[in-house]
Amino acid sequence: MTIAVNEYQRLIAEYKRLIHEYQRLIAEYKRLVGEYQRLIHEYQRLVAEYQRLIYEYYSLAVCSPSGIPATIPKFF
Repeated sequence: MTIAVNEYQRLIAEYKRLIHEYQRLIAEYKRLVGEYQRLIHEYQRLVAEYQRLIYEYYSLAVCSPSGIPATIPKFF
């Protein structure tokens, strides 16, 4: 009977360890999802800024006598 009790206690300890590991993995997953969402938002912001700069560049190029603007105001 002692062997069965010891095995049962070992299994309970292993179960608790696995639950703790599972909770840690869930927390890490949530952190990574948040980071992924932040990166997507930053990517979308950069694409919008790139599109704005391209539009501004071509708008200035059309008005410039040489067809190439000397400077692009408000670059950053």
